[in-house]
Amino acid sequence: MDVSTAIVRYHFSLRGGVYRKLPLFTESCIAEGYGNLCRNISDLTYGPSGALGDARAMHTFYDIDLVIRNVAQRIRRDPAWVSRTRLRAAQACKRFEKELEEYSLLVQTDPERFLRFVIAEYPRYMGGIGGFNLFWRYLEFAAEDMPRFPRKGLRALSVERNKLAEIYPRCEKLIVRAIQSFGRKIHVPARLLLMMTRSELRKTLTAAKLAVPKKTLVKRASGYAYLYVNGKEFIQSGHSALATIRRHFAEGRKYIGVNALHGTTTSPGRIIGTVVKRIRRTSWPRNPILVVPMTHPNQIPFLRRIKGLVTDEGGGMLSHAAIVSRELKIPCVISTKIATKVLKDGDRVEVDATHGIVIRL
Repeated sequence: MDVSTAIVRYHFSLRGGVYRKLPLFTESCIAEGYGNLCRNISDLTYGPSGALGDARAMHTFYDIDLVIRNVAQRIRRDPAWVSRTRLRAAQACKRFEKELEEYSLLVQTDPERFLRFVIAEYPRYMGGIGGFNLFWRYLEFAAEDMPRFPRKGLRALSVERNKLAEIYPRCEKLIVRAIQSFGRKIHVPARLLLMMTRSELRKTLTAAKLAVPKKTLVKRASGYAYLYVNGKEFIQSGHSALATIRRHFAEGRKYIGVNALHGTTTSPGRIIGTVVKRIRRTSWPRNPILVVPMTHPNQIPFLRRIKGLVTDEGGGMLSHAAIVSRELKIPCVISTKIATKVLKDGDRVEVDATHGIVIRL
């Protein structure tokens, strides 16, 4: 999978992500925890995720809008979801803390065994922290029309989460010490070993030699883009690839706070609905508003389901979008230039096609 193409496809942004002085190995553990094992904690995951980083630090990313919508749905449907998730998350973190205390005795005497423990269990701890962080992201990013997060016991919840989050800095110090010890045995610097994923480090421990070419790790230490999708990991490094990815994120930041778009009316009318950006789908929200760069004739069967249409590109009254919207008698605004960059799946919008205006609500 091409990482730069996937980042655009999955609508990733740095909004909601965090900057941490942590290595690629830790991001690999976080991704497995947030993207898979968090399901055991909260019945939700963060979905595909990743990070931009180098040997010094990383910045994580995922689809924050998708996460917030899923949390809102849980809160709306299940009043006990928050308390149940909190309990499971705390149990997972405390279980890891107890095991970490036991295995920490092996850091110097048997670093390989300690590292195997971390590879297997650290993601479970991260899944627990991911459960707590679902609450924090929701409190920060939920829209006003979404269900209110329960305020009772919120202070105690914050104290509990912060205390359990103190476990990972202790674990990171132990990981570095164990990696340094193991690195001396195979004559590889610790900073390069930490540029491996969980699976790569596991193979290296088994073979007692690098499972990844040293020059690859050196390139990652200078800069990498990491992606986790459905349990699979993808890494891209190199100046040109990273430049493309950074431009994507810079473009996304440029449109934060933009809530009104202007374009050309091709079919008048007014509709309030929910943005959809993927037209081939099995389920549709109420009053779906399709937001795409442009439409194509092979999309006609799907276009019959939408209630409004917004496009980046123009083409005037004879464009495909213009003709189809008039046939379907749905409001349509074309030539917005930036609709697909500004609007995300699930956004509530008002399409005022009489005046050529699209407003994010």
